[in-house]
Amino acid sequence: MEITLTEGPGHLLVRARGCLSLRTVTQLRDTLLKAAAEQPRGVVCDLREITAGPVSLTVLHVVADQVAEWPGTPLVLVADDLELTDHLERLGLRRRLPVVADPAAAMAALRHAPGFVVTASRLPPTDDAPATARAFVTRVLNGWHADESVDVARWVVSELVTNAVIHARTEATVKVSLTRRRIGLSVADRGPGGIRRPTRPGLDGGWGLTVVAELTRRWGVLPRMGGGWVVWSVLGGDAPAFPVMPRQAARTA
Repeated sequence: MEITLTEGPGHLLVRARGCLSLRTVTQLRDTLLKAAAEQPRGVVCDLREITAGPVSLTVLHVVADQVAEWPGTPLVLVADDLELTDHLERLGLRRRLPVVADPAAAMAALRHAPGFVVTASRLPPTDDAPATARAFVTRVLNGWHADESVDVARWVVSELVTNAVIHARTEATVKVSLTRRRIGLSVADRGPGGIRRPTRPGLDGGWGLTVVAELTRRWGVLPRMGGGWVVWSVLGGDAPAFPVMPRQAARTA
């Protein structure tokens, strides 16, 4: 199977060609999750040139589950084959994700997707990076009137950035996202190693991530496009309801 990933205006396009089988589903899954982890304004998955049965297509439920949990990036499927779209219907995927016939329709679907806002800041691996991250998160959440989430968010982002500075020693990208009212925090780096979930506080320096686990609704780790890792978390508290979503900020701040 051949899978390509290209960047479009505000979105990432994943195009698959060939046979989607039980041997190749992980390739599609990993590419889609890496694309979503970059938190573009949308991910389009073009399936028009694949052959697939219902069993292998269930991998799209796995992707949809993760994306719904975090980062909330809108995901659209492109499929025009009647047999394939019938499989997607029978699997319930058309009730979870928009399924359209061509890329132009995918762009329209993304424009009508639920509100998704993300603001990012790039930080060098220096001792003052955690403090800079705390100030950035505070400024963003205050702007969203999510004052009740500020203290927890500052603690969480401080632990995640400290972890990146100590272990990855690369530039880190801090992102604060808003999907409907759900607040997400993530820290991405280009370090070569993954992150192990701590089993008990204090083991192998695991206090920081244990704190993150206690303070957040959910958290996890995903690989990045081009190498590296992103540690993500979803805060327990929600932002206030907005009559209009905050304006999409620049990708870096």
